[in-house]
Formats: sequence, structure tokens, C-alpha cells
Amino acid sequence: MKNMRRFLLVFSMGICLVCINMAHAQSGSTSPAPTSAPSAPSSPSSASPNQPVQVTVPSFNPGNPQGVLQPIQNGTGASAPPVVVSGKYYEYLSYCRQPLEFKTPLSDADFSMALEPLKTAFNTKKTFLNLEAVVDFLIDESRTREARAYVIDNKSILTVPQDKALQARILNASGKYRDAVAVLDSITDEGKNDLLVLVEYSQAYRRLNNLFEAKSALQDAMKIDKKNPNKYLLDLCILETEDSNHGEVDKVCPKVAKAFPKDYLALVYMGISMRERLNYKDAQKLFERSAQIEKNEFALTCLGEVFYLQKNFGKAIESFKSAGAVEPKSGRAQLGAAQSLYQLLRYDEALPYYIKACQLDKTSSTRFREAQQPLEAAKLKVSTAYYNGIQKCGGLR
Repeated sequence: MKNMRRFLLVFSMGICLVCINMAHAQSGSTSPAPTSAPSAPSSPSSASPNQPVQVTVPSFNPGNPQGVLQPIQNGTGASAPPVVVSGKYYEYLSYCRQPLEFKTPLSDADFSMALEPLKTAFNTKKTFLNLEAVVDFLIDESRTREARAYVIDNKSILTVPQDKALQARILNASGKYRDAVAVLDSITDEGKNDLLVLVEYSQAYRRLNNLFEAKSALQDAMKIDKKNPNKYLLDLCILETEDSNHGEVDKVCPKVAKAFPKDYLALVYMGISMRERLNYKDAQKLFERSAQIEKNEFALTCLGEVFYLQKNFGKAIESFKSAGAVEPKSGRAQLGAAQSLYQLLRYDEALPYYIKACQLDKTSSTRFREAQQPLEAAKLKVSTAYYNGIQKCGGLR
């Protein structure tokens, strides 16, 4: 009997350890999505909410170091269930980690007009650089099939590393990062030390979140391209930031800002590093400096988020609205404005921003549902409008 008890004790401890390890693995994830999805929005009911129910609502960033209960109230004083916000600021919940692309493709007429001189230049002088210019233009216009066909048609002028590097570049642009690595792996060891190959390796590994390999490949490329010591500095700054290697961020990113004073990106990544270190004031200054160089959605969204973290929701709303004005297609700017207005109990004003965010980026539906549930539990009238808004947002039923 004693042996059986010991077995059960050891077995239960083993199960606990497995659970702890699984929880730890989830909390360390770099995915921007929360570790568990909220339940689907419930249809508003008529039951009376006699006692508030505590619900955990992970926002796009918690920003509540004390983990304080935050009661939600409407204009008449009725309270929705308090929101319990995590006491730790998990960076993977932040949506201010990288710039988003909002490029609108050219019309067919403008596309043909822009492509023609590039092809003429290549046909006149069939060099790699002229071919690369055509391929990069096609990639930039999201015409990766045409880019691939163009490379195949002109393969005879390319070396093996050049051919594989362009193939990998097209695959990277198509989101096929593992295929890009496989293409590059097919090159002989000697060819793998080619500058173009190393750069594409770095891009693919970065997207696969293998930051160690991404940095190694990029640093090898920088050693080869000694004539352009600053060419890949921004890429290294980005990688060090994404790897949360703050000591290297402090060394590399200021060099980028100095070498390219009109480029706003380095300051944004320096700000992200400061935010990760919970140094919100310095992060705020860096985001503001970036936006002064050029009003950009990335810096303004990050600025709104850091104001949110400091519970300065009024300033957060201003920044998110500015980001949305710079780039109307930014779902995260709309979501940030919605979240900030919600924190100020301005539910009616927040609703259209939630709807717009959901229309632009379906992943924001998670936050929309999280916002609706406490309102419905408190039987606030506005919860019905939230519920209907969620149902109307395509693909959320």
C-alpha cells in the first residue's frame, strides 16, 4: 500500500511538472496572439447581474504593473465586471513589434509604364543588376509569379548563387521561408558564402524566428561587403531588437540613426527596446523623435501603446488617431484607439473603432469579443451594439 501511495505521489508530481513546463513554454511564446482564445460572444440576455464576475481580459498590452482590478462603469454608475489585468507586461502581446506594409498596387497602366524602362535597360545590357531591378520591382508589386518566370527565362546569365538567391528572395516575398532555406541549402558550401545568398538566408531565418542563424548570416555578409559597412546596419539593429538583446541594440541602433539621420526606423526599434525594459519615458521620447523625422504609422502606433502603458489614455487616443490618419488601413491603430476609449468608459465612441479594426484585421476580433463580454455580463445596453458589431464583422460567426 505504501508503494502504491509513493507511486501515486511521484506520478502526480510528474503531471504537475509537465503542466508547469507547458505553461512556461506558452508564456515564453513570441506569437502576438494570446495563449488562449476567449469564448465566442454571448447573445445579450435579460438576467439581472446581482454580483459582478471577475474576468481576465488580456489587452494588446496589459500595462497594469500592480494587477489592479479595473471596474468598468457606464454613465449611470452601473458597474461591469472588473477586469483583472496581468501584472507582467508580456511583449508578445504587443502589436508594436514591426512595421506593416500598406502599399497599394499600381494600376495596370501605371505598372506597365514603370516596368517598361526597367526591361529595356536589361535588354540593352543584360547584367545581373539590371535583371535584379526588374525582379525587385515585380516583387514590390506582389507579382512573384512573373518575377519567378523572368528569372527562369534569363537564367543563362546568372551564376548558381545569383540564381538561387533570386529564387529565395521571391520565396521570402511569398511567405515561403522554409522553401527559401531549402533552395539556398542546395548550393555547394563554397556558394553559400556568397553575399546575396547570406542576405537571403538572414531574411528567411528571421521570418522563421531563428534569430541566431539570421544574425550569423547577416554578420557574415557584413564581413564580405566591407565597402558598404553601413548597408546592413539597420537589419542588424532590427534583429537585435527582436532578439531582445538590449546591450547590442544600444550599440548598433544609434549607429544607424547617425549614419541615416532621415530614416525613422532605427529610433522606433530603439524605443521598442526601451519599452521592453519598461523604460516608458525614454521609449516615448524615441517614438516622438521618429515621428518628427517623418509622420509614420509605426512610430505613432508605438507611441500610442506606450501612452496606454502609462495609463495616459487621452494621449494614447491622440497618437492612435494620428497613426490612423497617416495610414487609414492600419487595423492596429483603430484597435488602439478603441482600447483606449474603452478604458475611459467611452464605450459608444470605442465601438466604431472596434468595428473598423475588425474589418481591417480579423485577428482584432479577439479583442472585440473580450470588450463585449464584460459589458454583456453587466447588462449594459451598449453590449447589444457590441454583439451586433461582432456578428456583422465578416467571418466571426
